[in-house]
Amino acid sequence: MQTRRFYTLFAGILLLAALLLGRLGYYSLVEGNGLLKQATSQRAMAIRLAPMRGNFYDRRMIPLTNRTTTQVLVVTTKTLSADIQTALCQATGLTQEALAVKLTQTPPIIMPMLTGQTWQENSTDVTQITVPERYSENGVARHTLGYIRSDGAGVAGLEKTFDAVLHDNRWRGVGYIGDAGQRVISDFGVRAVNCADDTRLGGVKLTLDYRLQQIVEQSADKLTKGAIVMVDVTNGDIVATASRPQFSQNQPSKSMGGTHSELVNRAFQPYNIGSIFKIVVAATALENNTVNLFDPFKCTGKITVDGRDFACHNAEGHGDIDFQKAFTQSCN
Repeated sequence: MQTRRFYTLFAGILLLAALLLGRLGYYSLVEGNGLLKQATSQRAMAIRLAPMRGNFYDRRMIPLTNRTTTQVLVVTTKTLSADIQTALCQATGLTQEALAVKLTQTPPIIMPMLTGQTWQENSTDVTQITVPERYSENGVARHTLGYIRSDGAGVAGLEKTFDAVLHDNRWRGVGYIGDAGQRVISDFGVRAVNCADDTRLGGVKLTLDYRLQQIVEQSADKLTKGAIVMVDVTNGDIVATASRPQFSQNQPSKSMGGTHSELVNRAFQPYNIGSIFKIVVAATALENNTVNLFDPFKCTGKITVDGRDFACHNAEGHGDIDFQKAFTQSCN
């Protein structure tokens, strides 16, 4: 009887062990990848570099934003060899002192690269990543397009007008697997997140023509202050517009409060047209026989129209004057 019980108990233990091993084998061979993804996703972290946002396009669907990319280096440790530190200084333009300050930050540490530089060092602690750039330094129609805040919201120009269409909650950045202290687990490396072109983002097509806009920008560069607007006379579409002085869309704060009002879009700013427009008014009046050159008028220094006073430059008035003399003396 005892022998039978022993064999029964032994068989039960073997069965449980077999079930346990089978279950472990199932999770290892079948569910292994899924469980690994779930485990690592709990430690998945990211550093935001730039908001994802829809494009502006010209009338031929040539993009006016996100035309260029920028390179950044992601450093995953504070401890670097002297050779790697020297290479970092060369690639980023930082001095040894500035780099030392940077390396006191908690990894991963983001360091923008100088234009034209590439990272050629064989180091697992430094990774080069390409990130799309919303505005290029030679971008066109800057005053018209406007700019966005660091949180991705449009605050000026068409960026503000069409913010609801262009805005997206996703960000472009650097993804990594971190420990409980949010430090990089180097074995998993780092990678770009949402940096590929996404056609699902909303976009806005404008009447601007990129090629004509480039020509207008080159002409506007000859101006110290002013604006150029090019219009298609067949339909009234604005095909190119530029304002000067220029500003940087990547650093608009540098132009805020400037003495030259760099952020003002002079192409659409109201101006007092002044006496030069009297030529148009006078020519129209003569062409339509509203007046002739010798019709008499009396200038008292101002005239009231619909309850609003319009003053003449001669506060005392010109007195009795005909149309020809009024035009000659620029009487209002």
